[in-house]
Amino acid sequence: MFDLIDKCVNNHPKQYVNHNSLNTPSHPSIFSQLFLQINPPSGTIRRGMPTLIEDNQPPNSVTSLRPHHALCALFFEGKGYSQAFLESMTAFLAQPNQLVQLTTGCDTLCQACPHNRDEICDDEAKVSLFDQRVLFLSREAFHSEQAKSLSELCQRACVAILQQGLLAEVCGECEWAALCQEKWQQGDFNRQLLPSNSADSHSF
Repeated sequence: MFDLIDKCVNNHPKQYVNHNSLNTPSHPSIFSQLFLQINPPSGTIRRGMPTLIEDNQPPNSVTSLRPHHALCALFFEGKGYSQAFLESMTAFLAQPNQLVQLTTGCDTLCQACPHNRDEICDDEAKVSLFDQRVLFLSREAFHSEQAKSLSELCQRACVAILQQGLLAEVCGECEWAALCQEKWQQGDFNRQLLPSNSADSHSF
């Protein structure tokens, strides 16, 4: 069994594990706790965080998803990096019941993205940090090696992050952050990706 946080850190140990970058003005302690989990005083990684399947990448037969993309899916509105990416994303989101496996590397959505450079995002440091934050805040919700439906992962991200008012803390550095935050405040998100009870529980 592999530790998903370990995978993030071990893949890019120097690039993005930064105490200051893990803190945010409104929740300065939340990501300080994450930093201590992945950088304890002994210099070793603390076990017990969410897990991932062996070798960091799902089998080819299983659709894969980076943790923070469960949030991206909820706010996608036909904008993106290329026509191929837009078509791929639209087709992906049209199947909310498909089974997906969490990964910390490039996932199914990344395959049509022009930022994918030989299976490594050209902004890997930043997007890996987004993944860390989602995993930390979701806790047991993302703790599984078993594939889950896209709808279930989006629901869990919604409950653990969006409904707690933590969207900006997770991915406020993203170029799409202002758009997503505005859409959330307006209740304008892809409700078809959530069970009806989760979509209806949105508070403004």
